[in-house]
Amino acid sequence: MCQVGFIKESFIAGQYNDSDKESFGRVFLWGVSADLNLGLDMLNFSGYLRNQVGQNNSYHFTLKWCKNFEINGLKFSLPGFTDYWKNDNGAVFITEPQIRLKMGSFFPIGFLSQSAIGSEVEITHDFFSPKYGWEVNPTIFWIFKF
Repeated sequence: MCQVGFIKESFIAGQYNDSDKESFGRVFLWGVSADLNLGLDMLNFSGYLRNQVGQNNSYHFTLKWCKNFEINGLKFSLPGFTDYWKNDNGAVFITEPQIRLKMGSFFPIGFLSQSAIGSEVEITHDFFSPKYGWEVNPTIFWIFKF
């Protein structure tokens, strides 16, 4: 692997999204993606040409991250993503940062050792349709891995 400055690797990227919801529809994304070397365990930035059926071509940016850390023997991670794009109705924004406590901190063996509990806050602007504006939706979750 050859690193150039803060770029670990770069890719030609494509993505297909489909939904029965009118606000999402069928979307094709083509562009470039790069894993970045900026002190996190994972940091990726992607820039796409966005082709959504029934909309004019536009752009779409995605940032994904994860940072693992430990406090007093408890193992945590901070994963998340942010998407920003433009369509005929305006700009759309969604971000979902999380915090996870890895259950292996308490249960070193068995299926719980790979599980996690955590919280996420989904922050969106016009994600479901242009009339929604800003929304904040917090959640609590438990991820089971067997």
